[in-house]
Amino acid sequence: MSDPYPIACSLGICDGFNLLLPENLIADVVSAMTISHQQEGQPWSLGELNWRGQQVKAVSIEQLITKKAPRIRGSHIAIFHGTSDSERLPFYAVPLQAIPHNFKLVRESDLADRSDDLELAYCQAKVRARGVAAIIPDLEGIEAQLLSS
Repeated sequence: MSDPYPIACSLGICDGFNLLLPENLIADVVSAMTISHQQEGQPWSLGELNWRGQQVKAVSIEQLITKKAPRIRGSHIAIFHGTSDSERLPFYAVPLQAIPHNFKLVRESDLADRSDDLELAYCQAKVRARGVAAIIPDLEGIEAQLLSS
């Protein structure tokens, strides 16, 4: 029996990866903001940006997932709500190639597991959302990395 309650989701594209995220995770999507103060030795840490008067850490989910150098394209940056420790990490920024697309999923009919041989770090699950290949990132792990830096 399918779940009768839809799940509000956003699908954002991060250098070729479709990220399936809870809709309420995204606080804002901004364009043309400058990320500065990149930390050396941590390629996934892109630096910080000033958003609404506060410094927000920017992270390359692509680099964390694939362990390859980030290729930031486009000018969209999603501001995510911190979920693990909102006092120390209330928000963080993730560059995206496109503005996230919001939609509702009914779990059993719109979401299916997918398997492939692609090894991905910080990936909670690989799925198909309405037929589109996507990953559900391990936000807890990503936020732990940000908090440890």
